[in-house]
Formats: sequence, structure tokens, C-alpha cells
Amino acid sequence: MKELCVISDIHANIEALIASVNEIKYMYGPIKIISLGDVVGYGPSPSECIHFLKCNNIESVAGNHDYGVAGVISRPDFSDNARQSSQWTIKNISVGDLEYLRRLPPISREGELIFVHGSLHEPQREYLIGEESISRNFSLMGEGKICFAGHTHKPVIIKKDIDGEKIEPHVPEYNRKISIAADSACYIINPGSIGQPRDGDPRSSFLYINIEDNYLVYTRMEYSVRLTQKKMTARGLPENLISRLERGV
Repeated sequence: MKELCVISDIHANIEALIASVNEIKYMYGPIKIISLGDVVGYGPSPSECIHFLKCNNIESVAGNHDYGVAGVISRPDFSDNARQSSQWTIKNISVGDLEYLRRLPPISREGELIFVHGSLHEPQREYLIGEESISRNFSLMGEGKICFAGHTHKPVIIKKDIDGEKIEPHVPEYNRKISIAADSACYIINPGSIGQPRDGDPRSSFLYINIEDNYLVYTRMEYSVRLTQKKMTARGLPENLISRLERGV
């Protein structure tokens, strides 16, 4: 595999998912796409998103919302809004959809690439936002050179030199090639969120990586936020989940 695109945290937002995948196909052609989980939760179109992933052969690992809805994990740490949207999702998807979510793997590996929703220590629960969790995740990567992780809904590249302990996180620029030093460093890379960004930019975020030439490109994609919000209102989802979409928080 020489290249692929990575997406994450769709959160039942079919408008954002379709717009992003259409842009990926326009930019890169028939390329492999891998999702880092949270296909469902928060948004109004869980079944549509599952169907879209299946029809477009997009592989996915499991997110906490996916396993929470499917009953694989308990949801004691869910916020009231997350719990309410999960209950709505359970009532509005099919048995087949639940089985799809239940069967999603917690972690996937392809050569030196690792794909997980949260972290390798706790794939559905841990956020890679502190020094301890980040260091532990690097130690669990083994022979892996790049670990793609979502869950925070914020794009970031975290680099660790192989010969030292220096860890450098930085927020990536968009629409430009970003070189990666695969021979001398390993990385944790978050593509940002497709359906519910939380970095102050409401546009969907995804990334392309060229493994052979050692670079990646982040892209932001506009979609019909208003249409998604109208669907959420019609389906009785929490108001602050609706309003946050236009603010990207």
C-alpha cells in the first residue's frame, strides 16, 4: 500500500461524510480510505453513514460511541448529551447496523501503520492529550512507525525521535505537503473529525498520506451544516449538539 486517506469521528453526519469522500475521490481517485471510528453518535444519520461506508468499502475500527451503542462497552463516562444521542441511535438503527458496529475491530494494523480510535492502551476510552498517555502510546507501538488515532476531534501530529525521548506535537497546516521522517522518527497522527470538528473550524477534516514518498496532506471540506442541523432538530437531538456544529467546538 503506497497511499491512503484517513478519516475519523463521522458521528452520524452523512452530509459531511459524503462531501469529504467525494472530495477524496476527486483529489486522489480510487484510493483506500480507513476510518478511525465513532461512525455513529451525536448526529442524525447513523444508518446512512454505516451504509455509505459499506458501499464505498471504507474500513473502520471501533470508536467508543460505536461500541457503546452496540453494547460492547458500558457508557458510565458518557455525558448526558452523549447518552441521550446514543439511546436515540439504538432506537433508530437496525439489528444489522448494530451487528456491524459490534464487529468493528478495536485496533487495525497494516505493516508499520496502526489504526485506533483512542489509544493503544485503551482503544475506546483514552484521549492522547497528555504526556503520560502519549509516551505510553509510543511505547506500545512496537514495530509500528505511525499510529493514526482520533477521539479528540482535533488534528495534530506528534513526532518522537527514534534515538531520543524528544516528543514534539504540532497542529498541521492545511493543503500543503508535510514531510515525515519515517526512518528516524515515529508518529501519532490525528486526522481531525469529519462530522463534529472541535478545533474552532466547522469544516470536515481528513488527511492523505503517501507512504512511499513520506509526506501527508491535511484537507478541510465544507458541507451543508444547516441541513445536518435541520435533521437533528427534526429528530429531537439535544440543542447544544446542534449549535456546536456551526462553531466547530
